[in-house]
Amino acid sequence: MKKYAILLSLLMFVSFTFAQTGQRNKAFNYLKSGNLPKAKIAIDAATVHTKTINDPKTWLYKGQIYLEISRTPLGGLIRISSLDAATEGYDALLKARELDTENELKEDMDVYFEMASEILFNVAVVKYNEKAYAEAGQLFDKSYSVASGFGKIDTTALFNGALAYEKAELLDLAKINYGKLVNMNFDNPIVYYTYCIMLKADGDTTLAIQVVDRGRAMFPDDFNLVLAQTNLFLETKQTDKALANLRLALTMDTTNSTIYHAVGAMFDVIFNDEQYSEEKRLSAFGESESSYLIAIELNPELFDAIYNLGALYFNKGVFYLTKADALPYGDKGYEALKELGDEFLNKKALPYLEKALSIKGDDYNTLFSLRQIYSRTGETEKYKVVSQKISEIGAPDQEQ
Repeated sequence: MKKYAILLSLLMFVSFTFAQTGQRNKAFNYLKSGNLPKAKIAIDAATVHTKTINDPKTWLYKGQIYLEISRTPLGGLIRISSLDAATEGYDALLKARELDTENELKEDMDVYFEMASEILFNVAVVKYNEKAYAEAGQLFDKSYSVASGFGKIDTTALFNGALAYEKAELLDLAKINYGKLVNMNFDNPIVYYTYCIMLKADGDTTLAIQVVDRGRAMFPDDFNLVLAQTNLFLETKQTDKALANLRLALTMDTTNSTIYHAVGAMFDVIFNDEQYSEEKRLSAFGESESSYLIAIELNPELFDAIYNLGALYFNKGVFYLTKADALPYGDKGYEALKELGDEFLNKKALPYLEKALSIKGDDYNTLFSLRQIYSRTGETEKYKVVSQKISEIGAPDQEQ
């Protein structure tokens, strides 16, 4: 009886072991037939049993199955996200490689590691198109990491990850990716421009300058980088360099109204900054005015240029009126300065601001400026109309 009992026990042991090996084989067969839910159940059982848990083939199959789940619509029948499935699949491949000490499965695993990177990338694209930007960013990053594991530097995954993180407003993560791309001399000016803008927003002017200088060296004709560098020159009081950049920008495209508007706006900033000398401010006014006029000539309906020119004249009028008010009572120069101020407000600013309002009738800044002018000119009916409109739309948040 004892021998029988031992034999029976041995048969049961062999049968149970075979059952677990059978679970692994079932998982593989389910995978081949496309039954991912059953494949997952079978491989999950095989990966926790003592007889198959240390078999590299078990983990190779798990890697295959979970990667398929991450990219296949059928995976929706299983309660696991694409990101988690892809991550678990990749981790399973790592486990298989660790256990395969004889490198018997190396060729298969190399194929699946590369496939893992591609699957992660493709799932990331799907998630991006679904506007699941945070998950897309993580998947692109995972794809990049997997590719790096077998010696491939996938800058496209890194770049797409940065874009996805931006969309998700995860700017710290986006900056990490952009920083890596800059260090790799990535061949796209938008990387240097965007990273520079982010750094500037964070107050890291020093690094922002380094990044934009690097970008300008690689892409000397990129307009956005010229303007970004110009902004930094202005912020760091390097006015002469800023002005040189602005003049360079005007040579880049003489038919683009947007460029002339952007250049005009930059000179506009200098004119309105009281830290500069009066001579430099008035010189910047002339440059700004001529740039806006050309922008409007090229595009007569360009609201921003039309409004900004009106505002430029308005501010020039205020400039002269402020100088007049600063004179001692009875000064002979008062009337001349007041006349100049009124001319810029009433004759030069007014038609452009009214044109701007005809294009964009609910623009608060345009309405507010016009109300001030109508108050000065005594045009009561027009004053009432714009005042009523301001009451209807309300002041923007920054004005409240």
